[in-house]
Amino acid sequence: MRKPIVTSVLFIASGCAFSGPAQTSGPSLAPEGVLVGLLGQYCGQDTGPNWMNSGLSEIALKLEITNRTPEELQIHRDHMQLRPHRARPSNENSWHAGQAMRLASGKGATMSVHFFTPASQSCTDDLELDLQGAVTVRDRPVPLEPIRFVAHSL
Repeated sequence: MRKPIVTSVLFIASGCAFSGPAQTSGPSLAPEGVLVGLLGQYCGQDTGPNWMNSGLSEIALKLEITNRTPEELQIHRDHMQLRPHRARPSNENSWHAGQAMRLASGKGATMSVHFFTPASQSCTDDLELDLQGAVTVRDRPVPLEPIRFVAHSL
């Protein structure tokens, strides 16, 4: 069983302040040589009547993907799922969310993924980023374990 890692990294991107999660299971590493790590997160809740997504929480994740395979990867952020609510990424806040991102062999990249969940979802709840089918090589899914984490409100 993996022990949670506590991090305190701060990122500023796309209008959100990303910080390290309160706890994380660590990166997901596939035997093929694909590594996906959670660099930062933002979790905000707004139930005000004037907010367009009233009654929802926004959870934004900053991911780092490393390709140690001899082939190009495709990253499909629209296949990622945030559990327990099975939330899919929002196409509104993630530029080109429905398009696969390509990552050449031996390269690394970062990406942001935004989710909206019911406001009952607390930023201190146990969450899981399900990566099943999110990374492929030649249209074959790369088996990656979920990344478990606890976000926190900023």
